[in-house]
Amino acid sequence: MGAIFGGLLGLTAAALGGDHYLSYVIAVMFGTLLCWLFNLGAAGRISSITTTIIMLVPHTGPFWQVALLRLGEVMLGAIASLFITWLMDWLSSRLGFGEPD
Repeated sequence: MGAIFGGLLGLTAAALGGDHYLSYVIAVMFGTLLCWLFNLGAAGRISSITTTIIMLVPHTGPFWQVALLRLGEVMLGAIASLFITWLMDWLSSRLGFGEPD
């Protein structure tokens, strides 16, 4: 959830334009606040890291295009990790791992 919040906020801040660093600071603060409101404590750190990756890593070309590409990369990583978690849970239940003796 933190990566999703940070990615979407970073993309939104990039699309709105204006002062790049001020947009970055507002996006990080808003992402942390959202995670706190949804009681996702550790996700606040991931949100800030994702926003930083999207907004502060050097790039060439239009900023919104680079931010959209990075958002896609972050979303792909989040989806892959959710799939692997689901797969491992499914395999452990099918093979009987993790059940009490």
